[in-house]
Amino acid sequence: MNKREYAQANKDWLFAKAQEEGVKPLPKGIYYKVLAEGKADGKHPTPRSIVSAHYTGRTIDGKQFDSSRGGAPLAINHRMDGVTTYPFYVIGGDWGSAIAPVKDELPLKGDTVVGNDVWIGQHVTIMPGVHICDGAIIGANSVVTSDIPPYAVAVGNPCRVVRMRFDDEFIAFLLQLKWWDWDIEKIERNFKALSNGDLSLIRNL
Repeated sequence: MNKREYAQANKDWLFAKAQEEGVKPLPKGIYYKVLAEGKADGKHPTPRSIVSAHYTGRTIDGKQFDSSRGGAPLAINHRMDGVTTYPFYVIGGDWGSAIAPVKDELPLKGDTVVGNDVWIGQHVTIMPGVHICDGAIIGANSVVTSDIPPYAVAVGNPCRVVRMRFDDEFIAFLLQLKWWDWDIEKIERNFKALSNGDLSLIRNL
């Protein structure tokens, strides 16, 4: 299948999906379908609730390219072998005839991932494919070109680890604790242990 055939196949697939029972459109061209609804007398989110929305993305041939539940996401960069690197097919406005490149025509460096409880200073540049792990601190004006380990303090251009926030044993403890996954009420009960410099408080929860 050449690129024009692939583009037409995408349009045909989207049109067919839009005709399915229960499928509804959004203004930006996204279609959705409610598969199941919660019970009217069940739990309801409050203004302070944290709500997680899970998704799985697949190409028209059924191959998974991204998922909030894990897997191998498809990260896309600009095509570099043409006269221009401008992605007409994405942000070209009315350039409807522009053909999106296929995966093998793009320089892919993997997904860029920022972990939980990460502090990123002002004017930081994070390059494609970099993983900044949980609890890391990135200094202002840094250019992050490689992975940063959990609970590291890193600065510079290129960004380098200058020290670890805690020893290896305590970092392993925090990565297992995963306090960011607690519910709001539990976090509120433990503000002192989470924010105090006395690390024994969090150990003794």
